[in-house]
Amino acid sequence: ALTHDAWGCALRLDVEAGSSLRLTLTTRNVGQQPVSITEALHTYFSVSDVGGIGIHGLDGCRFRDNTDGGAEKLQHGVCRTDKETIAVFDQAPDICKIDDPGLKRRIRIARRGGQSTVVWHPGASVAGFKDIPASTDRQFVCVESGNVGASTITIAPGATHELSVAYDVVPM
Repeated sequence: ALTHDAWGCALRLDVEAGSSLRLTLTTRNVGQQPVSITEALHTYFSVSDVGGIGIHGLDGCRFRDNTDGGAEKLQHGVCRTDKETIAVFDQAPDICKIDDPGLKRRIRIARRGGQSTVVWHPGASVAGFKDIPASTDRQFVCVESGNVGASTITIAPGATHELSVAYDVVPM
């Protein structure tokens, strides 16, 4: 477990590794006033090719397309990320899955204590990221679990909020 005090809150991150990986972020308001927070567990998933994967579980959800000035859109079918993608789903189901036929696997993402999912990939703008080698620009995708935008969390003084997510990988 890692702990950190910030912004009048005590943060604790617990990591459980086994047949699945579980991350739990606990935020405790140690101040005297309510605190409003946004939060997301940023995950970079290794994939065979970002253009060949599909993210299931977001069909029918509204999202803000931050590559299109924050325009509100509706997800139709499987979410694809073959170009620059910054899709912010303020309200999304607790479970989504990344199907990666190239690696013959499915990654199951099960969120608890959150309402938001963010799908991100820099596309051609990856050159602006010093920590992402150009040769690996198509071998990852981010599917973040949290509470953002309309799902901001307010924590009363002395109260806690817990966001957790479990990741499981199964063959396809």
